[in-house]
Amino acid sequence: MEYKVASRYRLVIFIPLILGILIDNISFISKIYADLFWFISILFIVFWFWTGKLFARLNENKRKGFFQGNTLCLISFIIFKLWVYLPEPTNIITTFLEDFSQYYVICMTPIVSKIIKPSIAATGAGRLTAAYIFMFIVFSIGFSYELFWKRNKIRVIIITSLISIICIAVISVSAPYVTHEVKDI
Repeated sequence: MEYKVASRYRLVIFIPLILGILIDNISFISKIYADLFWFISILFIVFWFWTGKLFARLNENKRKGFFQGNTLCLISFIIFKLWVYLPEPTNIITTFLEDFSQYYVICMTPIVSKIIKPSIAATGAGRLTAAYIFMFIVFSIGFSYELFWKRNKIRVIIITSLISIICIAVISVSAPYVTHEVKDI
């Protein structure tokens, strides 16, 4: 019975992907998202923080829980990185990869765009990379909070600070990304 409950909770990592597909492909949901994108983004951050807490509780092996919670995010990020370096999206496979990688972080991009607006990584690909990193930070903070808050509050603050500093450094040092542009002849 415990395995069934854990499996059901593991489906939570598919919610960002499903939500992104719905927002992008169903017009009335797109309209709601366009009208309330800040509110939806904040709700999503709270949800992803809760997801980190949930995966900290799921397994006895905490490393396994951490990696399971970030599996789909990592797969989407790898697909996104592959798409950035593939030739221009002319066939259905590269178009699907582009859409898939953007669906997963669609709820995180408004806040990330606001945060990195003055940054050098303000290109479309830079925003998506920052959104994936920010999503990882929120999950990690929720995970650490569940593990250490009751026993050692300082440890949560240190872990959160280190993760944030490392990820912000990665965002700020990242080189400009290849973009798929149409050039005038």
